[in-house]
Amino acid sequence: MRNGVPYKIDKLDNANVGEKIRLRRRALRRLMEIGSVPFVLDAYAGYGRIWAQCYRDFDGVAIEKVEEKCYALASMRPTWPVYCTDSPSAIKQGILSRFPINFVDCDTYGAPWEAIETFFASMGHQGQEWGVEPVFQPRLDIVATDGGGLGARFTGLWELPRFQPYVQRFGAARMFERYPEVAKEMIQDLARPAGYELVDWIALRCGRDKSMLVFWAGMQC
Repeated sequence: MRNGVPYKIDKLDNANVGEKIRLRRRALRRLMEIGSVPFVLDAYAGYGRIWAQCYRDFDGVAIEKVEEKCYALASMRPTWPVYCTDSPSAIKQGILSRFPINFVDCDTYGAPWEAIETFFASMGHQGQEWGVEPVFQPRLDIVATDGGGLGARFTGLWELPRFQPYVQRFGAARMFERYPEVAKEMIQDLARPAGYELVDWIALRCGRDKSMLVFWAGMQC
């Protein structure tokens, strides 16, 4: 345990942690500058390194599917509900509808898109089919770590349906090169049907071979 955080942290959790923390702090400052109090959905909570550096002073809810990590999270942040499941399932089950979430953190090892897609889908007709009561906030911020999409230059992930409109728009050969633009357009296309417009955007390449993207999307409705 160090500063209230379990010291057993996977190497990948530490990768580019400085960039992640700076971006999240900037997004939190922006949210508070416009008069909103952050309520955080920590959608891939891990062992809590990001929480300790960014969210200790805020309320929120944590999602983590690894049971060992859930116990650590519950002891670390006793005022936060901790759910031992995956984020898309929690959203579809309506677990998160009771919380005034306006700041979503998707710090995942792979791609964050399933959770982000499900979050926005819960605000529309799909959410009605799931029986989810949407909670709209005037301002919504999403910060995410995206390692899955960029890794597609090696795995052919561009063939997934979610990427097809952007492959047609940008060309498969340029998807990696222009991925920050692709991610921005994906966020815009997901947010718009839910009534949100993108007003703040930062995307940074990081990692030893610049194959990871961290981004912040600030939206208003």
